[in-house]
Amino acid sequence: KDPYPVETLPTCTYALSVCHNEKACSVLFERFKNSCKAREGECRMEDRY
Repeated sequence: KDPYPVETLPTCTYALSVCHNEKACSVLFERFKNSCKAREGECRMEDRY
């Protein structure tokens, strides 16, 4: 028997909603967005030539 049935996993939308309501998760999510090297389909890394 599968210990992690698919039915128990939250959807991405649900997980995001819960994250926005939890301060600790929101802080981690904001840190991730700020350090992400791509945003809106554009690379934000500096060229190293």
